[in-house]
Amino acid sequence: MNNFMIAAEETLRCREIVDGLTGLGNVSKDFYYDETNNYRKFHFKSGRLNIDNVGEFLLGGVVVDMGRSIDITELKKEIRLDKTANELKFKHVAKGSLPDILTSKKIKAVLEFLVSKRIDVHFQRVNSFYWGIVDIIESVFLILPNELKLRHWEIKNCLYNALTTDIENTVNMLHTYNYPDIDSSKISKFYDDISCVVKKTISTNKYLCESLLYALQIGGTQDEAVFIQDEKKLILVDNYSIFYRDRLLTFPASNHYLDMEEAVKTSLDLTRNSFQGTPLLNYKFLNSHESDFIQLSDVIIGLMAKIINYCNRLTESQIISFRRNLGNTEIHILKLTEELITRSQDESRAYFQNVVPLSHLGVLESLLR
Repeated sequence: MNNFMIAAEETLRCREIVDGLTGLGNVSKDFYYDETNNYRKFHFKSGRLNIDNVGEFLLGGVVVDMGRSIDITELKKEIRLDKTANELKFKHVAKGSLPDILTSKKIKAVLEFLVSKRIDVHFQRVNSFYWGIVDIIESVFLILPNELKLRHWEIKNCLYNALTTDIENTVNMLHTYNYPDIDSSKISKFYDDISCVVKKTISTNKYLCESLLYALQIGGTQDEAVFIQDEKKLILVDNYSIFYRDRLLTFPASNHYLDMEEAVKTSLDLTRNSFQGTPLLNYKFLNSHESDFIQLSDVIIGLMAKIINYCNRLTESQIISFRRNLGNTEIHILKLTEELITRSQDESRAYFQNVVPLSHLGVLESLLR
């Protein structure tokens, strides 16, 4: 076993500086998890990405007071869960695309159960491509003017939108440079090529586009771009266990119950965590049929994945139009979802973490509000 330990204090300090979140080391809750879109590894292969139509990696579920138990037997009866099913899963309560799911009386029953039992939700969203390319800006961040540092989220969003406008050519270019392991002699040319991509795209915000181009210009003057050199070549996400570990370190005084995932378990076990100078062993892997809370987490993550993937394909105006044409049942399900998220955010903003472009957050808010 690796003797190296990662201190939770470092993550807590980061949460305080970046997000203004304090007191997370004192939160004592039981977190339950399910996941979707864990691609194990997200990388370039033969000039392409190894996964087509990449959906967001979603990790989360429900969170309750420490030691709380629950019995979902009556809920299973209400939704008429097939007796051959030994556990509740999202596929048992809703199927199809989002418009179909929003008509499901079963998903409505599950959401009403969560609201009535005052069970909170939590989740972490990760856009794998966004996670992989924001280091282009992170490598310049420290030498940016303060005005641009304050707007770095918007600048990253602008970069993401530019690079995904013609994703095929972008991927080919990144592959050519062995991104994110760019040779020092090619740093200037790399930032020039990224600038050319940005200039070819149409931006509705001229100031942000010019700010991004200025940041890229500064990047091209560097002798070293720290986050996009000496990394594993052609790999955007080496594994997704880092996102699991982040949750354990963000809430070190809480218990974390994860749906069994052998690769993640192996990774977490190899490098230990610590808190207040002692080893931090605050997680346990369970088989989903052993835990009603993990089964509820499966439903929540399944629903959120459908909602988020649908939103990410549409513009904000298209989502507003979609919502305007929904019936009473669909609106009620969206309101229940929004109530769960809002109530949970009121408990702690740290229940939610978004590693996604700002524009994706705006579209989701337009659907739920």
